[in-house]
Amino acid sequence: MSGLTRRAAAWAAAGLALSAATIAQTSTPGAAPPAGEPAPTLIFPADTPVAVQVSLWPLGLNSGRDSPVFHNFMAQLVFSGESAPVTCALRMPEPDDALAPGESKALAIRCALPFKVAPGRPEFQMRAGGKVIGKGQLRAAALAQVMAAAAPVKTAETPATAASTPSGAR
Repeated sequence: MSGLTRRAAAWAAAGLALSAATIAQTSTPGAAPPAGEPAPTLIFPADTPVAVQVSLWPLGLNSGRDSPVFHNFMAQLVFSGESAPVTCALRMPEPDDALAPGESKALAIRCALPFKVAPGRPEFQMRAGGKVIGKGQLRAAALAQVMAAAAPVKTAETPATAASTPSGAR
């Protein structure tokens, strides 16, 4: 099994749909990871909307929040592949939506800087004001969307071209 196939299998086992071209972009060209090594981290570009599921914790001793967050709330997110927080805007489905403490909601994030996600670990912590206020997880649909956007565009084959091309030549 080639290194690229091994990485694709690792992401598929994690429940993430990725294109082979995208996986190849996240690692050194031509270099397969040594046996037993995890697949390389996935890098999401800055200012790209990514679908997530977020839970906002109620106020506790050293964590949580006592008021809701609204559309474009800026939070510090710490992803599984990162050690430093990345500033991201929480984008609600509707501009007048809110996320109250104790609730969970599907929404999008838009980060100011690129961020990394470790294979099989799509979770993150959400911080504001120096404390953890919630947690979240990338949705598999978001990963497939972002990967499709990053993959090269394929041209559609016309029926006339398909009929004139020998079946073994494709």
